[in-house]
Amino acid sequence: MLKDIYKRLNLETDLKKEQKKFIKRIQLIFKIIDSKHISYIGGPDNYLSDVSNKMAFLLGEEKRSFLKEYLDNPTIERVLTVSEIFLNVLKNAPGFYSEIKYVPFKIEETINLSIIDLGISLKNGKFYKKGAKELDEKLIFEPLEWLNDYPKTKIFFEGALKENLRKDYPDATTKSYSALESLVKTFLNNNTNLKRNIPKLLEKLNLPNQWGKILFNFCDYAHEFSSRHGKGEKTKIAIASPEIVEAYIYFTGLIIRLVILRQKSD
Repeated sequence: MLKDIYKRLNLETDLKKEQKKFIKRIQLIFKIIDSKHISYIGGPDNYLSDVSNKMAFLLGEEKRSFLKEYLDNPTIERVLTVSEIFLNVLKNAPGFYSEIKYVPFKIEETINLSIIDLGISLKNGKFYKKGAKELDEKLIFEPLEWLNDYPKTKIFFEGALKENLRKDYPDATTKSYSALESLVKTFLNNNTNLKRNIPKLLEKLNLPNQWGKILFNFCDYAHEFSSRHGKGEKTKIAIASPEIVEAYIYFTGLIIRLVILRQKSD
């Protein structure tokens, strides 16, 4: 509705304004949930108090009485962090059965209400930086689902996506590299680093030698731009552009997809 109104009336907005609206809408969702869990003496009921305890522990903060208090004067990063923690706690929270479906639905609705693309998406209770829809589905979300059988690799790949969302591009690069290295070790049943495993990987995936150059460059790029590079040294880590890091993550997803499809066919 809002998008249609802005388009018809040729109204203008910008990303900061839309982020503020997103924050206000999430705050309203939290206030509505708080209102459903007030005890007869006016404080939070036992269910809400238990949820707040778990959220405070995961956030490493003082416990608040109500959910809305976790979002006092928040940044967009704070809202995404608190919302994802809440969604995680909500999965096993007694007394919140109706909210398990309501909250993700309302958050997705909030994202879609923005006049300008906020650049984020919600998938299975987690926020991700949004790229091209078709690439996200094939190279991010499908590999994530398939990686349920490879928990260590999944932790690295999810970590890369989270760091990319936080704009920590060196760590996003490191965790992308680590995700692929971890999967290849499992696939080849050895403990060799990724670069040394490339010849064996090409052979098992039946890929031409040209792919070897691409994968060697993948490793070299990680050395130059990841958070591993220069640790303990005085040299400053080179910072890649967001677009390049996004492409690096997509390429990681592509190779993960190739490896798992081959694993399934064997």
